[in-house]
Amino acid sequence: DLIGTLHLHYALGKLYDRLGDYDKAFRHYDLAKRKTREIEAETFRRRGARTQTRQIGAWMEVPEGFWASLPRATHIDERPVFIVGMQRSGTTLAEQILASHPAVHGAGELKNLGEIAKTRQAGLADGGGYPLCLSKASAEALNAMAKRYLEHLDTLSPTALRVIDKMPGNFQRLGLISLLFPKARVIHMVRDPLDTCLSIYFQKFNTTSAYAFELKDLGAHYRAYRDLMRYWREALAIPILEVQYEALATDPERHIRKMVAFCGLEWNERCLRFYDTERDVNTPSYDQVRQPMYTRSIGRWKHYERHLGPLIEALQE
Repeated sequence: DLIGTLHLHYALGKLYDRLGDYDKAFRHYDLAKRKTREIEAETFRRRGARTQTRQIGAWMEVPEGFWASLPRATHIDERPVFIVGMQRSGTTLAEQILASHPAVHGAGELKNLGEIAKTRQAGLADGGGYPLCLSKASAEALNAMAKRYLEHLDTLSPTALRVIDKMPGNFQRLGLISLLFPKARVIHMVRDPLDTCLSIYFQKFNTTSAYAFELKDLGAHYRAYRDLMRYWREALAIPILEVQYEALATDPERHIRKMVAFCGLEWNERCLRFYDTERDVNTPSYDQVRQPMYTRSIGRWKHYERHLGPLIEALQE
């Protein structure tokens, strides 16, 4: 059975990786990706990796000064903190650290912003496509969208001073975030591109992440993400704190203090003992956040360098 074979290849890849037999590990992970492409051939045909990567570029295809010219919601609410980045870049770890603070609620990967964007696009089919259709949004409409989001935060934690939304893909929606929540804070997690992409390739993601099933597609997607984050820094006025995963892992207290201060919170020692905080974590990183900080995943890609030619080439294009 194809599904059973798929799960077996992922399990064997993980086993051989732990044993240090990296050639066999890569072979099984690679076979898992190939089997997925066989099983979901129609899905990949309809929603391919290139389409997803092109969608990232659409956010930059607007007139110069577009984002600065748009109206803003008038809600002055500092609760939302958005942790963004590529998958497997340390977003779950960053959320766990901050959610260990008694004034913070970690909400996980909320889908609300994506739903708001889809609703807005559907309601303005003649607005020139997304994000150009945002030029037709009034402050009142933006207030209504922001209110929907904030009301959902109320249901999650009505008393928290800060609520973390760690949907990694929100890196594509920072323009929208800047319109809805002018006081919001964004933490951008950055990890070595090769370690990031290798970790994505070794995870059993579903086909909504179509770019994760071929190394060359992964490299192209990472480049698009990197270009978009550079663009946001120049185009938007909202505060963005960039946290390097490797720096966080090797000098945790220094960077955890920066993160807490950036969120406008008083220091709390619980953030250093994030691994003692009991809360649901529903991402592949659930095990990592249950133990003290470690550095063994830094430079992991070097074990697999001989297999990563297409990825390395794609990252350098």
